Amino acid sequence: MRKHWEVLVAGEQGFRDSDVAVLLGDDFFQQVDVEFDLAHNAVRLYETKDCEGMSLAYWATEPAGEVPIEAGSSIRFTVAINGKPVRAELDSGSSASVLSKPDAARSVLRRSPPAPSPEASITDGDSKRTLESWVGQFESFTTGNERIRNPNIRFADLWKHATYTETGSRLPTRLAGQPDMLLGADFLRAHRVLVAPTQRKMYFTYAGGTVFPTKPSKGCKQPGNPPPAPLTK
Repeated sequence: MRKHWEVLVAGEQGFRDSDVAVLLGDDFFQQVDVEFDLAHNAVRLYETKDCEGMSLAYWATEPAGEVPIEAGSSIRFTVAINGKPVRAELDSGSSASVLSKPDAARSVLRRSPPAPSPEASITDGDSKRTLESWVGQFESFTTGNERIRNPNIRFADLWKHATYTETGSRLPTRLAGQPDMLLGADFLRAHRVLVAPTQRKMYFTYAGGTVFPTKPSKGCKQPGNPPPAPLTK
């Protein structure tokens, strides 16, 4: 229970027809550890004490995957695509995981059509803008002890709206420090995840299903969907 809690009060724009009354921000979540258990429709908050050096993945019967997270307000860590390091951010507000277009090219698509046509639009969790996206096949995606073979990953011009133009130039420049990939709700549905700022770590286990589906999930198998990509540990 929190008493005498000071919070910002803002207008209702964007929430007028919603039942959302409070937005919990970084000032709140930096003080707790957060577990995403979407398979059981649950998000759990913990205050951990004296747990340094101990695994917080209490549900796991085998050693859980874990990755160090960067210091700061965002949940950022390093994954690997085709064996090359990529800076990723866990973004529960993003409707699908997506790789930035420059990084998709540098990671070398396994199958790269000469003129790919847009597959679908996705919603960017931060800005709620709709972005045109494509799907490409890669050799592998690795995070912690989990490796996915031949994944089909979306890519888009993630930061097209996060640029600036220097005086005397007409060329937009991408803001420094942006992640190269967003891991969205599809990643969270396929995993049980615990983010522990207290240890600067993220724990996770595979919960089932396709990690990077190429079509929006509707709770049932869609005709024509590819089989789940195999996982190796």
